[in-house]
Amino acid sequence: MAEAEAKTYWCHECDMSVALTTSSSSSSPLLCPHCHTHFLELMDSPFSSQNDAESPLFDVVFQDALALLSPSPPQPSKTPHVPSTPVTLSLLSDLDPNGVVLCAVCKDQIALHSQAKQLPCKHLYHADCITPWLEIHATCPLCRFRLVEEARVDGVVTEIRTELIARLTELTEDDFYGLRTTLNHIASRHALIEENENRASISEPRAGGDADSAC
Repeated sequence: MAEAEAKTYWCHECDMSVALTTSSSSSSPLLCPHCHTHFLELMDSPFSSQNDAESPLFDVVFQDALALLSPSPPQPSKTPHVPSTPVTLSLLSDLDPNGVVLCAVCKDQIALHSQAKQLPCKHLYHADCITPWLEIHATCPLCRFRLVEEARVDGVVTEIRTELIARLTELTEDDFYGLRTTLNHIASRHALIEENENRASISEPRAGGDADSAC
């Protein structure tokens, strides 16, 4: 005696899933218990190892999600633009009562009437000293004032993307079961509708011919 097995089918007429008990020895066609039609399709099991050929959209969706969350390629470093300014006595006096200002990078005194760079935080540096520093750090060597706020934002975005990728790559095909099954049923339903429309269009001339012969 064949053992009965409960399986889940998708009824394309009712547009819903139905549970049916089937037996390998039974030859009677399966019918939906609601609409009593045979437009049924065996649903994929979430724990079955289906091959990707049955659901090609699964790989497409998965790869698109990875591409969307992948970190963007490293961008060239954005060196803050700090214009040079002439070193005047007034400038030196504003920074130090004695007019003696040292470059915090090289520790040498900044000479009067030379060219220097003053950061928004008002600290003064030799142009040749501060430019290489800003290319690497984008901060003031003395007070750590940040000149490029985008650098911090980009770092946070990259960190979030990395975490999302790590979580996404841990997902298996079983986790995408709902999406894959839905896509499969939509495709099957469209194919079934198209097939029924083709059958109807073929049968129409035949019906007309029978009517003519009957007359």
